[in-house]
Amino acid sequence: MDCLYLKEEIRGKQIGNTIMGMIKEYAISQNCKTIQWQTPDFNTSAINFYNKLEAKPKSKERFFWHL
Repeated sequence: MDCLYLKEEIRGKQIGNTIMGMIKEYAISQNCKTIQWQTPDFNTSAINFYNKLEAKPKSKERFFWHL
């Protein structure tokens, strides 16, 4: 999954849960073993949402060259 963003005014209406559930169901139907996505570490509302879904975080290192 690349990007899931819900406008502030529609958050809290179970739309995110519904979308994530549909993604999970589709992945299962396609015999996927893993669904992976990311969010910046400062996006605490997204992190809290994903934790409520019982998704497991995975640390990774990012490297950049700012030229």
